[in-house]
Amino acid sequence: MKIKQFFYGLVLGGIAAGVSTLLTAPQSGKEVRSSIKENKDLWKSQLADLKKSLTELKAVSVVASREAKAQTSIFLQETKNSINTWKEDIYPHQEELKEEITEIETTIQQLEASLADTNKQKS
Repeated sequence: MKIKQFFYGLVLGGIAAGVSTLLTAPQSGKEVRSSIKENKDLWKSQLADLKKSLTELKAVSVVASREAKAQTSIFLQETKNSINTWKEDIYPHQEELKEEITEIETTIQQLEASLADTNKQKS
């Protein structure tokens, strides 16, 4: 649900509730009309204040949305940079590990061959 629709519904619901309360009040029609005339300026003022508040809320939410988008973009860029830096830092170590693993495999093969030769000589 959009915020604008929600607030319009809230305002219209409030007005409808006020009107229905006035119309069902145990007052005569003349008293109700008099009350409405007396309070109409107050209601107009309150509606104008509500409209102003909603406009300010909309402006603040637009600014907050833009700032969040900008901060998210900055965060993503910094994260990408950190990952790239980490990859660059770790690459030499990966190569060293690969070389060491190759050396270990060669040594294991030599040991296996040596054991096989030793077993053949004993037989």
